[in-house]
Amino acid sequence: EVMVKPTLMDWQKLDIKYDQWGGVAGWTIKEAWQFELQNSKDIDVVLDIRSNFAGDWELKTDAKYEKVDAGKVKFVLPLKSREKKTFTYEVTTRYGTNVTR
Repeated sequence: EVMVKPTLMDWQKLDIKYDQWGGVAGWTIKEAWQFELQNSKDIDVVLDIRSNFAGDWELKTDAKYEKVDAGKVKFVLPLKSREKKTFTYEVTTRYGTNVTR
């Protein structure tokens, strides 16, 4: 009766760096996600949506979120009875020599 539908809208591998032997030494992944939320119940609900990220990540969104730990964020979203909402976020994750932390 409550739907949470995450959709990967865009995925890019960027800023690939090579070592002296031609192997990949560092890279960056950029993902854009859209979440469709729908409450079909006759009562209001509060959704707790958590997303896990690995490594050196950075999140951009207009939605309110809380950082739970080094690799997890939590979105707490109220939905009224019969309400639909959408929210999006973009996460940039750096690996190898691209890590900034």
